[in-house]
Amino acid sequence: MFKCARSQRPTVLAPAAVLIVVCAADWGVSAATAQDCADWTRIIDMPPPRAFPAMAYDSIRGVVVLFGGYTTDEALGDTWEWDGRKWKLRATSGPLPRLGAAMVFDEKRGVMVLFGGDLARRVDDYDQDTWEWDGQKWTFRTRSGPIARGYHSMVYDPVREETVLFGGYEDHAPNERDDTWVWDGQTWTQRQVSGPSRRGLTAMAFDREREVAVLFGGREANRVYSNETWEWDGESWELATPSGGRPQARSMHAMAYDVARKVAVLFGGGEAGSEHSDTWEWNGTSWTERPSGPITSRARHAMAYDAGRNALVLFGGTGEEGSHTQTWERRGGEWEMRQRGRPSLLAGQEMVFDSARGVAVLFGGSSRTEETWEFDGSAWHLRATDGPGSRRNHAMAYDSGRGVTVLYGGWGESETWEWDGADWALRAAEGPSGVDRLAMAYDSRRGMVVAFGGVRRDHTVSEETWEWDGDEWSLRTDQGPASRSGHAMAFDGARGVTVLTAGINEADERLADTWEWDGSTWALRSTEGPPARTDHAMTYDSERGLVLMSGGSYTEINGELWAWDGVEWSLLGLYDHYRALHLEDHSMVYDDRRGVVLVFEGDDAGAGATGLEFRPMAVNDLRIKCRFDEGTRVTARTDLPAHRQVGLWLETPGRKLHFPVTNRRGRARLTTDDDYFRPRACVAACPEVCVEGRCR
Repeated sequence: MFKCARSQRPTVLAPAAVLIVVCAADWGVSAATAQDCADWTRIIDMPPPRAFPAMAYDSIRGVVVLFGGYTTDEALGDTWEWDGRKWKLRATSGPLPRLGAAMVFDEKRGVMVLFGGDLARRVDDYDQDTWEWDGQKWTFRTRSGPIARGYHSMVYDPVREETVLFGGYEDHAPNERDDTWVWDGQTWTQRQVSGPSRRGLTAMAFDREREVAVLFGGREANRVYSNETWEWDGESWELATPSGGRPQARSMHAMAYDVARKVAVLFGGGEAGSEHSDTWEWNGTSWTERPSGPITSRARHAMAYDAGRNALVLFGGTGEEGSHTQTWERRGGEWEMRQRGRPSLLAGQEMVFDSARGVAVLFGGSSRTEETWEFDGSAWHLRATDGPGSRRNHAMAYDSGRGVTVLYGGWGESETWEWDGADWALRAAEGPSGVDRLAMAYDSRRGMVVAFGGVRRDHTVSEETWEWDGDEWSLRTDQGPASRSGHAMAFDGARGVTVLTAGINEADERLADTWEWDGSTWALRSTEGPPARTDHAMTYDSERGLVLMSGGSYTEINGELWAWDGVEWSLLGLYDHYRALHLEDHSMVYDDRRGVVLVFEGDDAGAGATGLEFRPMAVNDLRIKCRFDEGTRVTARTDLPAHRQVGLWLETPGRKLHFPVTNRRGRARLTTDDDYFRPRACVAACPEVCVEGRCR
């Protein structure tokens, strides 16, 4: 009987566009029953770090809506909602990805209104499109109205029931704009009025008590920064003359109106490469600086007032720490961090699973961070900011016998550190000769951390095997695998051996061999299977008794998932058959409490040292059924959209076959010439390039 046994469910994670289904079969029985199998999806627990997003409060649904922005080297087009407790990804389609757009909530019509923005292209950067979000989907409204622009400001005027837009930048000189427009839900109308000078990067808020829109600051021509306060009453602009002090000139700040306190609140911003951390309140006659408390300096962030909870909500921006993923709220005049965020953009980080505490532990990476993060299955938590110095290309292993994470090497360092869940402790100053791009695994049978290879300080490559017993390192042998770096290792708990595969040698040749270490000698087990590669990741799936390997640098497509059963390698599937995801210099661990593998993405071949944004991933059920009739016919039924490619791996006593077919009307049918077979894995993927679920 064929079955998708839960005890043998797949445990590796991939984007939602990819399906990996593993079914098991009893040999010798041709009849089959269909069972639900499983699908790999991302856990996206919060928005990625970003600059210049658009954000506004939906007073009907009681959520803050966030759209777009810019992270690392690309514009974003995702839509998120904050309900006061957590973020939820609502859409990845709609307006083109952009930064510097403006968005408000039209209370009369119950929709978000978004206009313009910077598409981050070399030519025709700005757009002039108007979109509306009703809580379910985006609807394009028009391209008529204001000229294409970005970094403008908008507010919704509930008294006159219209959206007000001012300023921004356009493609053609003079880039700054000084025009005022209003949107009534049907058309844009320009108001022929004088007011603030040409400028962009301003901030606006609507004062409900005094029924005026308040505008502050911005950057004028020739990079002149303003500290002017202007007010719009629906007919004309008036320059305010505040009594007392006022915020210094700035741009890239954010403002929102605090209904409970009856003041417009301004936070942050900057000019000429500096950011501010000051909080100011405007009551209609004067500015008053208020304590900012723990919130740090930033610019390019977004802010909105949640009237249902009487809280100002702030997200994103950039500062001395880089791009922010923190969510802050201000109630009663005090800032409070509500969600800390996630690890920064990294590559060359290391991650292990602490089975005693049930958390994945991550340290280091290309941002040269000293942060230690833990993932508990639902959220990331920053646990420490001191300990080992910043580094990448180090090695880590979890010592389950002693309940500590062991770290060695990285950036030419030869120190050994241990993490007990609360603190890092320096245990040894010297160790294996290979200090960069080595690999480690914990041998639970012998209670030893095994380290192999790596690049020495003199830039030669090591072929040595070392072991750490918790007190000292011992050189075990220099015989076995050839010298290499960028390889990966995992301990096979069922067979009691450490498995090593691939890497790159001193001649810069990628390797494809598989070795096993039994504690005394190395044995070459295979030279076939996965193509030669480096910078891949490995982990041991204790539930199915398989060593899993993913990604690496070897071809244009590096999203493969392979499994080693002690005899041979089998290709289980592709993270992305069409190059949507590149896994290189990433980390992968097995969470034995939840029965899933967590993949923390690494360097993207097209993105340079900063790599991809990192997201943990986990398994979700997908309604898919495979029916195996008597004889040779296989039918895979899924709830995937039509015209997605479906592949079936069939294993016969003598060979393995892969058959790609097309999924039409929710069904894929395959006929083979073999009387006996068992399905090894089913793989489904979008036939076009897919990014975050969008096919284009």
